[in-house]
Amino acid sequence: MSGTFTNTQTDNGSVESITERESSAGAKSTHYTYLEHRWTFTLASSQTVTLYANAWSGGSTDGDTFDFQYSLNGGGNWTTAFNVSSTSSSNVQSFAIPGVQSGTIMVRVIDTNRAAGHREKNKVSIDHLYLKP
Repeated sequence: MSGTFTNTQTDNGSVESITERESSAGAKSTHYTYLEHRWTFTLASSQTVTLYANAWSGGSTDGDTFDFQYSLNGGGNWTTAFNVSSTSSSNVQSFAIPGVQSGTIMVRVIDTNRAAGHREKNKVSIDHLYLKP
């Protein structure tokens, strides 16, 4: 990983980039790459919110993309908000989180291809990630 969560606070060209890791158990033919990264947002009052992300993929030859998901119960259940496969740094996506929320909302990004033998280390970059009423 390069950058930190503070790089995602404004849309300023300063990014957080996260690269997949390779599994290490068993024979090389069973190895795969994986990625998961989380952010936590706290809402002081009840409000309807939309999740926004200026995020893009570094490109993939094995079909890997990245799902942005959210959890309203501390990571017990996850719901996919949108998928990022674009390689354009101007890619902005959004998702209206249903209902009125307060308290903690967790957001994570995960890769979509963890098949054995798929070992290409793909990267996702995030310039701006935020919730807006």
